[in-house]
Amino acid sequence: MDLSKLSMKKIRELIIFTVLLVVALWKFEVVIDVLKTIWGILFPFVLGGAIAFVINVPMSFLEKKIFGKTKDENKVGKKLARPISLLLTIILAVGVIALVMFGVIPQLTRTMGSLMISIANFVPQMQNWIRDFSHNNQEIMKLVNQVQFNQDQAVDLLHFSLHFLLHATFFFRKKNCMYR
Repeated sequence: MDLSKLSMKKIRELIIFTVLLVVALWKFEVVIDVLKTIWGILFPFVLGGAIAFVINVPMSFLEKKIFGKTKDENKVGKKLARPISLLLTIILAVGVIALVMFGVIPQLTRTMGSLMISIANFVPQMQNWIRDFSHNNQEIMKLVNQVQFNQDQAVDLLHFSLHFLLHATFFFRKKNCMYR
């Protein structure tokens, strides 16, 4: 059997890959911890790059529209064009976020209120529908009559869910920071 250098190299690479794969699967938790640590180190750079990429588009637009000719004619205008455009872009982004917050959060509150009223109105309708459908079966009716909708309990459940989500987010973020 004639094995050329190229064949030997491919066989060697395949053996090394197989050994690395077996070790990675064998020590999977260690590999995941190493990847989490690497991601923890790289995440601020990735986030910064993403923010810079997103902010650059409106900033370049503002720089061209506001300081287009002034930048070429004036030395001070050339130095101040980029920082002023960045400041205007940040102000614009904060304004858009505030507008969305003040527009969405009140609407979300009104929607939650109307949803609770709709659910409270639906429960008796559902009980009547099941009563008609089950032909007044006593066992089923006993269970159906136990169903009640309490708005205070629904608000408490929503409040608990939001707190749990917030605390879980902070906990996992804190846990992630401890490994850095």
